[in-house]
Amino acid sequence: MGHSSVKKGVFVSLGVAALLAGPVVPAVAAGAVPIVPGGPGGPGLPVSGTPGGVASTPGGGVVQAPPKDARVSIDAAKQKVMDAFGFRVTPDMTFNYSFMSGAPDGRRRWNLSWQTPPFQGGPGDSYNASVDADSGAILSYQHWKGKDQAFPPTVTREQARETALDLVKKLQPVESQQITAWPVQEAMGPQGLLGFVFAFARVQDGVPFPSNGFRVMISPDGQVSSYDFVWSTNVLFPGSKPALGEGQAQATLANTLRVSAHYIPDPSKWAGVAQVRMVYQANVAASTITPGLGYAPVGPMVLDASSAQWIDGNGNSLSVPDAPTPTPLMPGGPEVPTFFSKPLDESAAERIARSLSELSTSATLVTSNLNDGGRGQHPTWTFTFTEPDNTSVNVGVDAMSGEVVSFNTGRPIPMNEKSAAGPPAVTADQARRVALDFLKRVLPNRLGALAVPENQPEDGPILFNKSMAGPMIPAGPAIVKPPIAQNYVVNALHLHHGVIDDLSNVSVSVDKTTGQVTNYYARFADDPGMGINYPEGQPKPSEQARQAYLNAIHMTLAYVQLMQPNSGEPGPVRLVYVPVSDAPLIGWDALTGQWIQPFGAQPGNVNLDEIRGHWAEKELSALFQAGIMQPVNGKIAPDQPITRGDFVAALMRAVSPYGGPIPDMPSFEDVPSNHPDYPYIEWALQRGWIDAGKQFHPDEPLTRIAMADILVREQGYQDLTKVTGIFQNPYSDMSGRSDRELADAAVVTGLGLMRGSDGKFLPDDPASRAQAAVVLYRLLELK
Repeated sequence: MGHSSVKKGVFVSLGVAALLAGPVVPAVAAGAVPIVPGGPGGPGLPVSGTPGGVASTPGGGVVQAPPKDARVSIDAAKQKVMDAFGFRVTPDMTFNYSFMSGAPDGRRRWNLSWQTPPFQGGPGDSYNASVDADSGAILSYQHWKGKDQAFPPTVTREQARETALDLVKKLQPVESQQITAWPVQEAMGPQGLLGFVFAFARVQDGVPFPSNGFRVMISPDGQVSSYDFVWSTNVLFPGSKPALGEGQAQATLANTLRVSAHYIPDPSKWAGVAQVRMVYQANVAASTITPGLGYAPVGPMVLDASSAQWIDGNGNSLSVPDAPTPTPLMPGGPEVPTFFSKPLDESAAERIARSLSELSTSATLVTSNLNDGGRGQHPTWTFTFTEPDNTSVNVGVDAMSGEVVSFNTGRPIPMNEKSAAGPPAVTADQARRVALDFLKRVLPNRLGALAVPENQPEDGPILFNKSMAGPMIPAGPAIVKPPIAQNYVVNALHLHHGVIDDLSNVSVSVDKTTGQVTNYYARFADDPGMGINYPEGQPKPSEQARQAYLNAIHMTLAYVQLMQPNSGEPGPVRLVYVPVSDAPLIGWDALTGQWIQPFGAQPGNVNLDEIRGHWAEKELSALFQAGIMQPVNGKIAPDQPITRGDFVAALMRAVSPYGGPIPDMPSFEDVPSNHPDYPYIEWALQRGWIDAGKQFHPDEPLTRIAMADILVREQGYQDLTKVTGIFQNPYSDMSGRSDRELADAAVVTGLGLMRGSDGKFLPDDPASRAQAAVVLYRLLELK
């Protein structure tokens, strides 16, 4: 761990220089590729080109040998990218390129890639770009940095926006006059802001067309991280006058939107085992369509501006499902089975597996195995049987509960099924009854916690005949036979204390022809021993959550490009109302009443006006925009004392965001698993930043000396502070304090993390949130 400096006069002479990192010596890459003079990637760059022949690509179109009629050469395309984004090749870079045609937009393009060698044990930088081979327009650019992003950001969001707009105007001066801003989310990572993201939708007849436009990401140091441009020339637009007004569209949303409570994995935590939040989710999702990102789906649903009907991304009428209101298969019935003290032996587990009526008495056992499963799984016996007709059957038995938790007939997937001439032999209602009967037989002790929604079953996986489509080239024939779904799938809901548990999974597949169960799987994440902690408490009223969604989603008139069914090619343009949100709507926390954000609060969710002119405005703004510090009741509250738990959480988000495993039981009596700072406190304990004990007092104010002690441990100097008599005491109010406290004050002062006032350290004063922000800001500057 390197540090910039240690102030003189704080440490006594005791070989303190050993604490400081030495100079970094760049590593020399082994096995370097010899330089190829004068290659198209730049002078002296190793080059790889496209081989002759044709190959399909996942993004549409085909890679082929460069044609002679390309108006823009590979050298000209390369130079355009280098000039536009201001980077220059170096002799140690490698360069690759390919030529692609047949994409949905009809453009032929050069795909370019530069790569620098690894540096200091980490990956090097990479540059990727796509250039129209006929017009020379830059269609995309990405710069991936092998090192961490700059912190704190050296540019503001407004400065980044100006940089993005200037780039758009420079690269596409005509199209840039026909755009408008479109909502898009910032790029956030576990350590905060990865980049400022801006999206600009094409405007046609005064109406946004977000299927076309620009997307630009500016890194925290003001550099262009990515640029994407899509602009169709072969689309027809319907009239721009909607039959449905904006107020009517919003009213339709209000009449449609419903919410339901769910347990979901916490997206803001990084842990070996998912932590859990209880949230309200809505049956109407905000659209994720983003200008510039190709022909992405418009989202789960949009509202047709002419018919006032909800439609899907293919233009088909959509019946919006109501929010699930689960009724258990056996109301008031058992919810959790009795677990054994030790795993079942093989013979007992085999008897349970053979009790399935789906397995004949003549089945022969082929293999058996006890899988430990590890953390988050119960040990499970897996058996493979062979039926007299040589059909393979696999059965899994939970060794701790004695329940059958998996079943698979093992029949091969048919690849030459004929299209069904009529309706399937087994109806959806019949399949549902078969699945319900199966669940009642294999999970009798969970029927009070299982529910099957009315919209079940669904069609199972789609199987395609190999002859349905020709080769993936522009002239290839279209799919001429309908897709085949040979199974119904019934997905059951698992309820944890009456709330839908999305971490658990129960599904049953039923053959449409025979009516037999072919596949089954069950996993219950809230079982003892799974190591997943579910927060408990009284949820907020559902109507409060529903209003929060209605306030967050606004219906926006826009043109969207639909997709053609089955082929995935761009289809017609439709005038619709798009449900749009300025922030990601992952879920509304049912216990706290706050929106859940990935990796913490987003910049747009913090009102920085509260700290304008504050002495710590710079540090507070940086940490709150990075999501390292979190609001309290929607406020920054800079002069309010920071709690012990909140400081540990902010420190963890700042320097060690990837967390780790969570113990089965909380380590502190006063930090239960539903405490908002629970995982961070557990991770800090695992790292030795805090002491073990019965209580941690997470909601009490953090004193300055306690803050110093945590910082010293995080920096790895805790052993040094155990040595007595080696530290000078520059503070008048530290006389009589313990050697450990003297050492803590000396180290944080020497590192420049904390400073006293008028010769005093003020060890017992509570640290304010502003002081904590300044300390964390300085800590990150040392990294």
